[in-house]
Amino acid sequence: MIFIQGFFMMNTIAMVFQYSMLTVLVCFYYFNLINNVDENLDIMRYPPFWATAGILFYALAFMFYHVAFSYMVYKQNYHFFILARVIPNIACLILYSLLSIAFIYQYKKANSIDIIKTS
Repeated sequence: MIFIQGFFMMNTIAMVFQYSMLTVLVCFYYFNLINNVDENLDIMRYPPFWATAGILFYALAFMFYHVAFSYMVYKQNYHFFILARVIPNIACLILYSLLSIAFIYQYKKANSIDIIKTS
């Protein structure tokens, strides 16, 4: 196996490529969602919208993190370590918050369907 950045270095090129592909896939999903949306679909209460929004923000934050990591750490800028501790935590907080919103809307949707079926 060939290691582009070396064996003992963080392979940020692969991680940036991974998160950029994830970002492109989420953008394709949003494009298809907008083009094929029904008139009566409330997109703000649509659980997959919130889940993919969380994935999008997570991928963008970590893409920025790994681009900055490869530049700042290899240039030995030690002020970057503050950002290196904050960016992943904020990205995870946003991801988990948006996933929680998606799960809450899915739970409300499932409960409303159960109430209609039992009536």
